[in-house]
This record gives sequence, C-alpha cells and structure tokens, in this order.
Amino acid sequence: MGKSVVALGVFVTSLTFFAVQESTATPLPLPPETGAEDTTPLLPTAPSLSQPHYPSRIIIPNIKLDAAIQNVGINERGQMDVPSEKTRNVGWYSAGTLPGEIGSAVFAAHVTAAFKNLKKAKRGDHMYVITKDGYELDYIVESTAVYPIEQVSAEGLFNRQDGRYLHLITCAGKSLGGTAFSHRLIVYAKLAGS
Repeated sequence: MGKSVVALGVFVTSLTFFAVQESTATPLPLPPETGAEDTTPLLPTAPSLSQPHYPSRIIIPNIKLDAAIQNVGINERGQMDVPSEKTRNVGWYSAGTLPGEIGSAVFAAHVTAAFKNLKKAKRGDHMYVITKDGYELDYIVESTAVYPIEQVSAEGLFNRQDGRYLHLITCAGKSLGGTAFSHRLIVYAKLAGS
C-alpha cells in the first residue's frame, strides 16, 4: 500500500474538549476502560502541521471501506463538522492530532454515507491511513462502543496523550429524522507497534 511508518515525529498540541455531533450539541464519550466524564465543551487550538503528512485516504478492509479524507473544522453550531452525506468522504478534525502523532486523531462520517458499515468493525481489525506523501499508518481496533447521546463525554476522545490513537465517530441507534440519531458509535484504534 505504501511506505510504513510508526510515527512521523512528535508534536504537542493543546487539544481541549468540545462536542462532536451531526445534529445536536452533545459531548462525546471516554473509551470504555476510562473513568469520569467531562461535559464542558471548549474549542481546541489548531496546531501547525506539515501539509505533506496530512491524511488523504482511509482503508478498512474488513468493512470494505476505501474513502478519501476531507479536512474539517468547526461548523456554525460550534461542533466538529462532518462531510456531506452526499459524499463518501471521511472527515478528519484538522485542528486536532495529526494521524501518527501522540494523541487522538478524530475522524467522522455519516452512518448513511461513508461509515454505513462502521458498526461491523471489531477488535483486531486493521485500519490504514494513507498520507498525502505516501506513508501508510496501520491502526488496530482496540474497542468499539455505542453510547446514548446523554451519556457521551469528550475527554478520552480528543485529549488522550498516552499513545497514538485513531478514533472514528458516527451515529447509531434510532433515527430521529434527517441526520439525527439517538446514539453515537465510536471505534477506538491504536497505531500498530506504538
């Protein structure tokens, strides 16, 4: 697929907490093995990143996903933006962690679009992020979790600093109309060899 790399270097980002939603402002959850929730949304500060190392594609063989990555930021509601459900693109929160670096790189897409099969991802699955300069980052799924919206917190999703993570988010549960759903599915993966 491309050149393999465990890390592209180390940078420290002052990533803080905020809500990621497709329709309503609700904080996102901690991984299942961590503790308390923090529901205070704060806007992260964008780090200075090298354009060539930006992610360009995500490939998840087990769920037959091969999608372009689109840089996203904050929408008019103060939430992480999500690519249109008319596309098969996956959004990367580009003011957050660069994939391959220490921290949590966060990707999102609609369950009715690119992440329609994300619920089939399971522990041990490989996820490959291809950078614009041809590096292949191999992430392995550690866990998946579905949370009711009212039980969601952002602490472990955007601000983990104990490894090199990839966190994927989409909607789950009951449709509330349009792009609104009752739950959120989060897939937690870690860079292989880190």
